[in-house]
Amino acid sequence: MKKLGALVLLLGLLGTAFAVLAHWELRAAAMSETPPSADSLPLTKIVCPELFDEGSSATRPAELANVAFRRILIVGGASFFAATLGVLLLTRRRRD
Repeated sequence: MKKLGALVLLLGLLGTAFAVLAHWELRAAAMSETPPSADSLPLTKIVCPELFDEGSSATRPAELANVAFRRILIVGGASFFAATLGVLLLTRRRRD
């Protein structure tokens, strides 16, 4: 059970780090003076590929960015839950 707890904790921490870095990346792109390219935002491209899709040019960029922020929040929340579950599995005591 300890190995499973360590694995879940590691996956939760990696997912949380991914969500934090994607959030920073998207906020930095929103604050920049020049429009970002898909190559300069690899994490955001993973979370919300339609942000850089030419077919979705009719949708306002603010709506697409809002969708990306919501997805990042979902990934971060699920990862934080997984990390918490991993800690609980690591600290669980076996009953004799």
